[in-house]
Amino acid sequence: MRVLFENNDVVVVDKPSGVAVHPGSGIVMEETVAGELLQQYPGLPVSNGEDRPGIVHRLDKDTSGVLLVARTEEALKFYIDAWKGRRVEKVYTVLVAGLLVPETGTIEAPITRDPVHRQKMTAMKNSPKIAVTHYKVMRHFALDCPVTLVRVILETGRTHQIRVHFGAIGFPVVGDDVYGNRRVNLVFRGAFDLRRQFLHASELEFPLMGMKKRQRVRSELSDDLQAVLDRLSLTT
Repeated sequence: MRVLFENNDVVVVDKPSGVAVHPGSGIVMEETVAGELLQQYPGLPVSNGEDRPGIVHRLDKDTSGVLLVARTEEALKFYIDAWKGRRVEKVYTVLVAGLLVPETGTIEAPITRDPVHRQKMTAMKNSPKIAVTHYKVMRHFALDCPVTLVRVILETGRTHQIRVHFGAIGFPVVGDDVYGNRRVNLVFRGAFDLRRQFLHASELEFPLMGMKKRQRVRSELSDDLQAVLDRLSLTT
């Protein structure tokens, strides 16, 4: 796990896919990002739970990219408040099934836990938990199984928001076994060796505590996802 930025208040790391942010569902601390961080930064605050030291936000286990962690109690409160107050810009690189149009747009649909499948989230009109996703198409790949590369900015940060929103409009994230298209996933597993959802947290911009400036941190696309893009480019 690579450190992308750090100061006395925060450390920003490049989270690999396949690693959970914090313990849960049979995953022990030693196997998580939180566990590795505790070894490097043993003084991380635990005011949001001993199993989530310094964790301001989370990424799904199979999502890679930028993760912000607070190093002090004061910073943890500051950045959780900044997150809730939408003062942190969250940018993702995503590959979705289908030729997405229009080329820019906003998805607004409240997200809540699925009343039947409790491990899943769902877009539900009568939920009070509003969720807003902005997107811009970066490139279309007009294959037999067409896909679209998208730059996504989250205005809110609900659980599984990108996966639920794009699935709800008929353009699910490629490789997503929960909300995705099974046929598309099988094609990309076989032809492109894609073993997880094509979802990467590529940028975070956040206020620096005690300063009138902001910091932007970027993460390059992970090797497995870049390999898929390289192969797509050769076939179109």
